[in-house]
Amino acid sequence: MKITKTVKLKITSHSKIFNETLKIYNKALLFMIDVISKEWKNLENLSSKERVNFVEKMTHETKQNPYPKYDFDFHFYKFPSYLRRATI
Repeated sequence: MKITKTVKLKITSHSKIFNETLKIYNKALLFMIDVISKEWKNLENLSSKERVNFVEKMTHETKQNPYPKYDFDFHFYKFPSYLRRATI
């Protein structure tokens, strides 16, 4: 025999906890849109994957790419890579 307990609780909204994250993400998205607009001549003939790689090289600092043309990392320090790629 299974014992089941039913509790009646009102589920409260937790959507406000993501407001600051959404603000930062939207600013990052505007940054990427600006970069893509400025670099469109270089991007228009590339495939989707090549575009992502190109924009990432233009905006993200790595050992192989220490001086990107657009300093995304300065404006969005410690921005998660999966969110950065999603903005591209």
